[in-house]
Amino acid sequence: FLLQRTTTTDAIMAPNWDLAFAVVPRVAAFCSLIGSSFIAYEVISDVKKRKKVYHRIMCGMSCFDIIGSICYFLGRWPMPADGLEGFGLSGGIGTDATCKTQAFFGQAVVGTVTYNAVLAVQYFMIVNLSMSETTIAKKYEKIMHFIPFFMWIVTGIIGLSFDSLNPAFFNCWIQPAPVNCAAAGEIPDGRPPCERGYYAPILQWAIFYGPIWALIIIVTIIMASVYASVRKLEKANSKYTGSQASTRAQSAKRSRMVAKQGLWYLLPFYA
Repeated sequence: FLLQRTTTTDAIMAPNWDLAFAVVPRVAAFCSLIGSSFIAYEVISDVKKRKKVYHRIMCGMSCFDIIGSICYFLGRWPMPADGLEGFGLSGGIGTDATCKTQAFFGQAVVGTVTYNAVLAVQYFMIVNLSMSETTIAKKYEKIMHFIPFFMWIVTGIIGLSFDSLNPAFFNCWIQPAPVNCAAAGEIPDGRPPCERGYYAPILQWAIFYGPIWALIIIVTIIMASVYASVRKLEKANSKYTGSQASTRAQSAKRSRMVAKQGLWYLLPFYA
């Protein structure tokens, strides 16, 4: 963020910066694209997995990640050739329209993070509330898939409404234009006012960083609650003997398995 709003151009005009901005995001995006595509394929091609709520959530999350990864892999190609002219960095081969399209679909990243929160809620329902797979599927699954889609579309529309989807260093994103202009809340310091995306620095937090950090906090609280519930169940089971102990042990084993599975799926979210 600081790099994107710097007023010093000399430090980023060297060829190695241009190469880094062009290559590094594409490598990361390609790896993410391959991983998410594999997960989506595994779920879609397996009848048993398609019947499980958490696998369907994983498939939805992977599809959103595929969209975001493609946008990041495209890098600066969709932006106009003179999109980063003020910083001495090469632009792309697109137009203002293709740039805004990339930035809009790039907001699918917010939907991906929302899916992580949905996944955490599903684990909470199973472990803490003892809900069955059938109950979750019938009563809650539709809205679980709707919320990430809603977050993506709404944040993207807000960005478009404020004309804030413009060329940035890595790709088209929530950024004032032209580059090196004075946006809302910034000291002009001799820079001209922004022609587009005047409120982009505020929107970066309102529709991107803010929601993502809020979701990280929510997921952390939920998973801590799930872990605490499993620990509580294990302690309670230690008091029983005989067949009653066996039944409760099976319940505890299921809860531990779900909690562990949730932890492994959500670890990349924190990374």
